Amino acid sequence: MIRSHSSSTQHLHLFFLFTAPFIPFKSFTTHSITYYKNNSFHTPTNRSHPRLSHNTLCKSDPMSTLSSSSGHSSSLSSISFPFHSNWIDLEIGNEELSLDINLKMGQTFRWIKLDTELWTGVISTQAVIIRKLPNSSPPIIQYLCIPSHSSWTPEFHSKIRHYFHLNTSFSPLLNKFIRSDPRLSLISSRLPGIRLLNTDPVECLFSFICSSNNNISRISTMANFLASQYGTLLASFHYNNNPIQLYAFPSVLELVEKSNEDELRQNKFGYRAKYIVESARRLDEFGGEVWLESLKLMSRSDANDCLIQLSGVGRKVASCVSLLSLNHYDEIPVDTHVWSFTKKYYMKEQFKKSKNVTEKSALMIGNYYRELFGEYAGWAHNILFASDLKEYRDRVNAVAEEDVKEEEIPVKVEVKQDETQVGVSVKQEDVQREYSMKLGFRSVKRARRNA
Repeated sequence: MIRSHSSSTQHLHLFFLFTAPFIPFKSFTTHSITYYKNNSFHTPTNRSHPRLSHNTLCKSDPMSTLSSSSGHSSSLSSISFPFHSNWIDLEIGNEELSLDINLKMGQTFRWIKLDTELWTGVISTQAVIIRKLPNSSPPIIQYLCIPSHSSWTPEFHSKIRHYFHLNTSFSPLLNKFIRSDPRLSLISSRLPGIRLLNTDPVECLFSFICSSNNNISRISTMANFLASQYGTLLASFHYNNNPIQLYAFPSVLELVEKSNEDELRQNKFGYRAKYIVESARRLDEFGGEVWLESLKLMSRSDANDCLIQLSGVGRKVASCVSLLSLNHYDEIPVDTHVWSFTKKYYMKEQFKKSKNVTEKSALMIGNYYRELFGEYAGWAHNILFASDLKEYRDRVNAVAEEDVKEEEIPVKVEVKQDETQVGVSVKQEDVQREYSMKLGFRSVKRARRNA
């Protein structure tokens, strides 16, 4: 262990000694932090890492600007250590996983983008950095626990794979979706790697309570405030001279004991402040985290009925929580955004005279997509949702406008309605045949025009 001092901060520099023969280190300094460079760094062998990456640190490595602090006690020591080892391969095989889409599209709200395809955040109670190696085929995505040598366990490896649903093979699902809706072939080619995340139920619930009449940026600010004010500091580091602090999201009990409506209002939560405080207390009465976990065993509709007992939780928030953290993969959250693209591409006739989403239309839309895509309809809905976000819409539409612009997917819809149920019947073979014929006719027409 080597100590170095500066005028304002004491840096504790750690590197690790192993039983292998001594290898001389070549050191250099960047941003007042010392890093070590060698050509054959030895990594520990006493753990069953799935695949360890032995990368050599160099000045061009984006991780060479990062130092970390581990928050295992109330007093934090600033720590910097070599980040060129102990990257763990997520083992995604040939599956795609887009970090840049999935971590900022609104499934979760507390990930921080450090650089291109380089993110940091918290999964469960573990601070991590995750990266996608450029131009790798098959795609290689790796993560690093903070602190790197003392945090990794096989159990956490299972948790992070579960977080990204990597134990579910997505290619067969996507192929099934495309057979039901050819439009998804275009979307998936333009926006590969959109997957459903499996987020923590408590964080998911309170994040979406904050989502009412809000945007992703403000929801992120509120979720980060709840974590930093009432949660536990896990790690603190600098990246490119920018301070980064990572907190565990507070437990239900911590929210009950620490959250304060006046404080939340002072920090621009508005009417949501009351919802957060009341929902935390009500959730604690129900049984806290155990009660939320029990909703996974219920039917989708029963789980939603339970969730709407909480303050500030309506059908849309309940749907988001059910889909993203309770394993109800056929749930379809419907807001004005979903209603808008559904009306535009799928149900134009049904909503010809409608001007906004209602509880009845939300039920019709949910049933429509469940009939069209089956038991994993929520996964398909997630792709459609991302594709119509402003940030990605132009990328999807970067083809001949006459093929996709203002195009409604032709479906034969039969709506049966009584006081409690709205049913939708879709003939999937008709969807594919009619849509393919229309695109084929337009391709021939364009070819003749260009001849």
